[in-house]
Amino acid sequence: CYEPVDRLCLGGHMYMKNKPCHVGSISCGQPCGKQLACGHSCSSQCHAGECKDCTKPCGARRVHCSHTCQAPCHPGSECEDTPCRCKVKQACPCGQRVEERSCGAYSDLRRPQWPALRCLPSCERPSLPPFPEGEPVKYTADLFQLASQHRRYVQMLEETFAAAILSRKGTDGSAPGRTPAASQLQALPSCESSRRLLAVEYARLHWRFKTSSKSDAVEGWWQVSVAATASSRFPRPLLSEIASSSGSSVSGHISMALSSQPCLRFVGLKSLDEVYDLVSAADGLLGVRSSDGHGEAVAFVERGALGANLFRRLTGQEPGADLVAVRSHSAWGQPSPGATRLRVKLEQTLTSGSRTAPRPKPQLDAWESKEEVPDTWEDM
Repeated sequence: CYEPVDRLCLGGHMYMKNKPCHVGSISCGQPCGKQLACGHSCSSQCHAGECKDCTKPCGARRVHCSHTCQAPCHPGSECEDTPCRCKVKQACPCGQRVEERSCGAYSDLRRPQWPALRCLPSCERPSLPPFPEGEPVKYTADLFQLASQHRRYVQMLEETFAAAILSRKGTDGSAPGRTPAASQLQALPSCESSRRLLAVEYARLHWRFKTSSKSDAVEGWWQVSVAATASSRFPRPLLSEIASSSGSSVSGHISMALSSQPCLRFVGLKSLDEVYDLVSAADGLLGVRSSDGHGEAVAFVERGALGANLFRRLTGQEPGADLVAVRSHSAWGQPSPGATRLRVKLEQTLTSGSRTAPRPKPQLDAWESKEEVPDTWEDM
């Protein structure tokens, strides 16, 4: 019989419409998704009958490190006590020397601590011309604190940013007359989460750079790229200068830490760069911090009125209690590929004279320094 009919697919996910009657039930092609006894879901294509044995990695948290068991799923039996094969990375103080090794943790080597990497002579960078006088800026207290823990890394960032600006202007010996289109993204050494936040915020807000970041193959590490733009500038003072100073010479260049200011909460993000693409320092942006939920971040702004204006521009609606979809154009009128998944909500510290319920605190745990290491290779 060739009469078109609608039939439920083999796995019961959806109706297959207008199929010849004689064909019978067929697979819809989606993953099966049924819950298996081990706790995983079946990843086989839509099928009839019993699901096959699970072939996914176990995924249970290992006892002696923070990684998960990568052995094939083994329901009913304990994970093997073998050295962890997950990769970990370490970086030297300036961030240019990065080494990768296997974690190696097991019962005889619990939570192994590897010697801190030191900078090598190869970390020394070519001298640059004196930096021109920059535009006065202020740094948030938490960014200053983070920079104080990573001073050599901040100096490496500044040398990289300065070289990119000078190269773009043709004043460092490279071919002059480069056009803005010729400014290519330059990859920084891979870095862990705290240095990634430091690099992106410093580049975006204070040097007016373009940035792009994506997850590294090693969990918790990132690949960050930067590029100078037509609006890139030298900040004054440099973050490394105040991170090495103290007292009254510092206080005039530090603003309060990000926590109590009005903010825009974004949901559905792939990276913090998406927020900076939508909101800039010219809009009163103070900084962006990851939030508790996956794909969430909060963008702190100077005043509630600025936040409300930004919300209206991004959504075309008045601020309210609910998350609202970001419109299909960014702050500069350029298409925003993630607009269909991005949602935003304005969160005020004070509304109508009364304090709102406290919002989740931005995640700053990764900012804490793990180990003190010499700042230069001469200290070895």
